[in-house]
Amino acid sequence: MKQSLLSKYRTELMGFAVLWIAFLHAQMWFRFGPLQIFKRTGHGGVDIFFFLSSFGLYYAYQKGERGWSFIKKRLLRIIPIFVPIAIVRIIINHYDFTASFMLLSTYIFWIGWDRSMWFISGIILLYLITPWYLNYLTKGNEKKKTFLWVGITLIISILLRNTWQSVFFARVPIYLLGFYAGKLSYEEVIFDKRAMLYLCLSFVVGVILYCLGFYLDVEDSVLWGWGLYWYPNLFLVWPLCLFLSSFFDYLDRKGMSLLGSVLKQFGSVSLEFYLLHELCIRYFGNRIAFPYPYEYNGILENLLIILLTFIIAKIYHFVMNGITKGVNV
Repeated sequence: MKQSLLSKYRTELMGFAVLWIAFLHAQMWFRFGPLQIFKRTGHGGVDIFFFLSSFGLYYAYQKGERGWSFIKKRLLRIIPIFVPIAIVRIIINHYDFTASFMLLSTYIFWIGWDRSMWFISGIILLYLITPWYLNYLTKGNEKKKTFLWVGITLIISILLRNTWQSVFFARVPIYLLGFYAGKLSYEEVIFDKRAMLYLCLSFVVGVILYCLGFYLDVEDSVLWGWGLYWYPNLFLVWPLCLFLSSFFDYLDRKGMSLLGSVLKQFGSVSLEFYLLHELCIRYFGNRIAFPYPYEYNGILENLLIILLTFIIAKIYHFVMNGITKGVNV
């Protein structure tokens, strides 16, 4: 299996991830068990975000981006998108000056005030340390260094699993793993049968951990308290992304690219959609209602909200691109 498929279908994977998160956040539930499990594990989409972010950053580093210019380029991609949405949240929540400053500076997550936009706080911190880490990683022994630091950060996250910031620390090992996946993809490595066996075993271990978490769970004490709500994704994300990429490639070769095209559209505005979806749920949730016989446990309502969020995200993406390009000129 070609590692470069991750690069080829990275946008489609981002689209899958953001829709997975949207299912988690949506106020709906499914009678069909597998779909309900898919919804409940939607936080895995965030893990895919982290994995694919570092995956793409490895490519950027190999193209010569270094130091402050590396960090600056990353920040200029997310800050202009984040700030207007944060201001809307400030207005809705009636934050005072201190809370507003904390949210806009992304510091609010670290002091335990508001975790709703924690992803921005976390990814900015990781961007700041990425140039140093890549400089260290690319000096040789990348495999040993990767698994060493994945192990170290995993232990740290377990020790901090009961903290407010655990939602971030549990994702750091996956972020570091993405760099090594990026290296293999950049070098166009093709996994042999032995490597694929390891990936499949990793996937099975992740699934078993999830099953144990759901089976043993009592009021989320296992899923949240023991960390089984996040740690299975350390085993799942890489093989899942590879399996999905291979599936998209198969559909393309068979001339059935509709699914990939839809996911690519969502992936092209994944950050905007991610930040806007919760606000759209709050706004449209009280304004959209289907007659009782057609309610279907909130499924139709929330699918419509997902569509509206996508349209708004597309418009927002277009407007912000125009503004930032104008500023850059």
